[in-house]
Amino acid sequence: METYRSKVSGPKVRVLVADITKLPFSLVLPNPTGGEKEYHIEYSGLASQCNRCRSTSHHAKQCALTRRDDRKRPSNKPTKSEDSVADHPKLINIDEDISKNSGQES
Repeated sequence: METYRSKVSGPKVRVLVADITKLPFSLVLPNPTGGEKEYHIEYSGLASQCNRCRSTSHHAKQCALTRRDDRKRPSNKPTKSEDSVADHPKLINIDEDISKNSGQES
């Protein structure tokens, strides 16, 4: 008979995988009332893994995927041209605009 250790409360799901390096960290399951919901998975009893490549043979400090490789990923930060004022719509003060229009009508 198999025994399972659990640290969290709530529903328990048994996930059978062939390769520990490809463990899913979320599942999308159908709701009984219709639609779908995404559930995040927390595993217990796993060997420690590298945060970069998910290998169990080393940790991130010893990983062949260096931090330099991580920094090559594109940034979501806007460039100077994207962030310039000319690229954004003009902001107006609604209170001033309303008072000008109401003064013109009378």
